[in-house]
Amino acid sequence: MSSCNPADHPIFWRDNLKRLERKRIADESLRDFRNRKLIERRSRAKDQAHYREVMERYSPWGRKGGGAPNDTIRMRNIQAQGLYP
Repeated sequence: MSSCNPADHPIFWRDNLKRLERKRIADESLRDFRNRKLIERRSRAKDQAHYREVMERYSPWGRKGGGAPNDTIRMRNIQAQGLYP
């Protein structure tokens, strides 16, 4: 006995299989796209952290305060020259 339902015809099976295959391909493409974006975001965050660390360590004139005058020596020199009472 065959079914009277027209959706049971093999021609419709083919359309349904095509639709399922297209959906599978689209889902796979979307998943790959999201994975690539996630990898890119992680890479960008890693690079930003690295460059932030490099900028924090960057000191073109040596250590901070290395060239600042010493207050006690400066005051003694001023007092020795008679410029400051």
